[in-house]
Amino acid sequence: MPGNQLRTKTVIRFGSFEADLHTQELRKHGILLRLRGQSFQVLQMLLERQGELVTRDELPRFGRTTHSWILTTACMPQSAA
Repeated sequence: MPGNQLRTKTVIRFGSFEADLHTQELRKHGILLRLRGQSFQVLQMLLERQGELVTRDELPRFGRTTHSWILTTACMPQSAA
């Protein structure tokens, strides 16, 4: 895996973040961040498909608000993240 990414059975580390796929917890520098189930599911799909193009149609459908959230978050400039 490139850079500082490490993958174990249920934990994916990327940058200063660590996502535990089993417990659906996201941590930054060890501090637990609150993500609702829907947000974590989208993050998990993107992490599991690193380096691949994921279209809007492939993302889980949870109603109209999911796509709005995804587009707002995915299109955010890196400096704002």
